[in-house]
Amino acid sequence: MKILRFGQQFAKLCFVFLISCLFALGPGSTVKASSIGFYVSGRFLLDANGNNFIMRGVNVPHNWYPAETSSSFQNIKAKGANTVRVVLSSGQSWEKNSASDVANVITLCKANQLVCVLEVHDTTGYVEDPADTSTASLAQAVSYWIEIKSALVGQEAYVIINIGNEPYGNSNTANWVNATKSAIAALRSAGFQHMLMVDGPDWGQDWEYIMRDNAASIFNSDPLRNTVFSIHMYEVFDTPNPINNYVSTFVNAGLPLVIGEFGPVNSGPGADVDTVMAAAQANGIGYLGWEWSGDADVDLDMVSNFDPSQETAWGNRIIHGLNGIASTSQSASIYGVTLKGNTGVAGVTLAYMDNGPKSVMSDGSGNYTINVPSGWTGTVTPKKIGYQFTPVNKSYSNVQSNQTAQNYTAAVCPTCADKDTVGVFRPGNGALYLRNLNVTGFADVAINYGLAGDYPVVGDWDGNGTDTIGIYRNGTFYLRNSNSLGFANITVAFGSPGDQPIAGDWNNDGVDTIGVYRSSTGTFLLRNTNTPGVPDVTFALGNAGDLGIAGDWNGDGIDTTGVFRPSNGVIFLKNKNESGFADIALNYGLPGDQPVVGDWDNNGTTTIGIYRNARFYLRNSNTNGFANIQLDLGNVGDMPIGGNWDALP
Repeated sequence: MKILRFGQQFAKLCFVFLISCLFALGPGSTVKASSIGFYVSGRFLLDANGNNFIMRGVNVPHNWYPAETSSSFQNIKAKGANTVRVVLSSGQSWEKNSASDVANVITLCKANQLVCVLEVHDTTGYVEDPADTSTASLAQAVSYWIEIKSALVGQEAYVIINIGNEPYGNSNTANWVNATKSAIAALRSAGFQHMLMVDGPDWGQDWEYIMRDNAASIFNSDPLRNTVFSIHMYEVFDTPNPINNYVSTFVNAGLPLVIGEFGPVNSGPGADVDTVMAAAQANGIGYLGWEWSGDADVDLDMVSNFDPSQETAWGNRIIHGLNGIASTSQSASIYGVTLKGNTGVAGVTLAYMDNGPKSVMSDGSGNYTINVPSGWTGTVTPKKIGYQFTPVNKSYSNVQSNQTAQNYTAAVCPTCADKDTVGVFRPGNGALYLRNLNVTGFADVAINYGLAGDYPVVGDWDGNGTDTIGIYRNGTFYLRNSNSLGFANITVAFGSPGDQPIAGDWNNDGVDTIGVYRSSTGTFLLRNTNTPGVPDVTFALGNAGDLGIAGDWNGDGIDTTGVFRPSNGVIFLKNKNESGFADIALNYGLPGDQPVVGDWDNNGTTTIGIYRNARFYLRNSNTNGFANIQLDLGNVGDMPIGGNWDALP
């Protein structure tokens, strides 16, 4: 089996180290690393302040494009990342990065409040070709680190040393274990107290499981027990099983793992990036995607031409998508302040804003930690279904020091829940992701229902108080009475291919029924039962190209229609299902946004919202103004839905 992804010098020298924030002491280990910098404790990566840190970041090709490094760091930070992995050269394959140059890189990392992972790229595929003398051994990489030691000592709180990128290809891989142990020992003997990271053999993908099966021995060979393992995920990890199996092996063994590189292609198929990111988030493991810009394969660039305004499909996915950087990254506490406290009950989601909507969850004892930048101003709101909290939230202004005892009292409240909450439908594969709270976090329900190209529609089809899924395909509705896998409970032909499905309780009988909006003519056609037949109500509203929406805009128990104009974000709402002027007209959103509606604040009235770049912006009134609620869910290109998925309150 030949898995070769390193071509010529600039041909995608893969190297995204993904450092796990879950670092663990090896079996039976008792030695604790120095706290002058990052160190492994249990299954966690802790920073010099002793706070948990999960890397969410990007690889930067500094050696190849040094003039772009400064602006790249600034733009990567602006996207929400907390870490960069920086390509350096020891001089065998490219021009050597000097100690002064590396010192400047570290200064730029610190100026942009980014954790700096430094790696020697010359080791990529060492001895794959015996005639190739341009690659470096791990021993040569160690010599380079010792040569530039002056730039690194004293920076342990900001720098992690990735000894060598992908130090073996597919040949002579049995030598990787001893070479790695020797490299660790040499660096410790030279006085390095930094956290070390080691890449696996097999071009970093460890398809022979040499790193996996020898990880405990290597970890315990480090006298500081401060070494992290880095797996690079590309075509070997193109389906969920190998990803989940590899990650779970390390997690179950209590060993620290990083998904060191990953990307959607690799001179052909790449990794299943959705599963990679989900596995990292679920297991508290950091990740760094390959790469910011400048790759020989443009499908691996996150932005084109180092321009942050030109995000690629891969950039959109890793930055804005489900489990992406924007929604899961927290600043390292070495660059900011921490808010610590107890929520009074386990599993509470605490929502706040920091360069976009963020959330953390309290642990099994109710303890939580939030890392925010110095000077942060914002509000933290605890939420858990079935509980109310005192205080309802905590507001902060210009926080300059760590805040402790930020506690909440929890009281059981069976009716405390968000009524309508959001979800997304993925038109490329028919996947649905539903949230039971309007805060950034994992989907509470994830299922496949439908086919690529279907259009989602949701409603309470059986009058039991729960909104459930459905899809519309070529003029036919396929409706489910539960948010679960299975066949349609109701199949109804209504409308024509090209119509947009809508649903609502048009006659106040407690059951949502179907309808369509014929955008080509601006016409609504509504049925009062979920059965085939002619429309019970037909009327015109809006212009060609508008999108139909439906909700109870005035709280009278009857759902009525409206339209969203995607060209300019104008919304027109009617309080009766009949032609005529809009009762409410407002601007909310930007061109290209997608509308979503729901009773977001449990007051019996449906209000507006929009979905943009995998982020929801929800309003609690049908008026002009800013979003009352923001949260991230899904990927760019998903379609938004809203409903009461759990029948609460």
